[in-house]
Amino acid sequence: MPEYPRLFPNFEPSENYSISVTVADSQSNTKTYTQKFSYLPNNLVQLHNLRTLSVSSPLKTTDGVPLAYLSTNVLRKTNGEIAKGVQNATLTVRKDAAFGIKFNGAQAAPGESVEVQIDMGQGDNLLLPVYPSENGKVGTSEFMIQIDELK
Repeated sequence: MPEYPRLFPNFEPSENYSISVTVADSQSNTKTYTQKFSYLPNNLVQLHNLRTLSVSSPLKTTDGVPLAYLSTNVLRKTNGEIAKGVQNATLTVRKDAAFGIKFNGAQAAPGESVEVQIDMGQGDNLLLPVYPSENGKVGTSEFMIQIDELK
């Protein structure tokens, strides 16, 4: 499977990506063009400041709810049908993250993308734990879970 770069969404106006292209003609004349852009996908679900203990286990409250989790309502495909069954997704952790992330049986280190499967059942709401991949690490780790196409 080819590896493609993963772009994290831009939430602040000061957070822009830039792409530079250098072109040359047959006379060895060169010119570089640079374009800045932001990226904010239409189907983005954002978790704000998800806080948890620095423990590499899916800790739960006394009533069985994970301390840190991703929850979804019913997800729908582009044709309006409810997404059901196993969905293929990608867990990506930013390379400047303080620690890796574990999610639904998959583990990604900083700068890494790994495949993960998410079972939507019969179109049920989900509550999936998210937690650090190592004990004792302190800091912030930005990550994203991307489902390219709902089935």
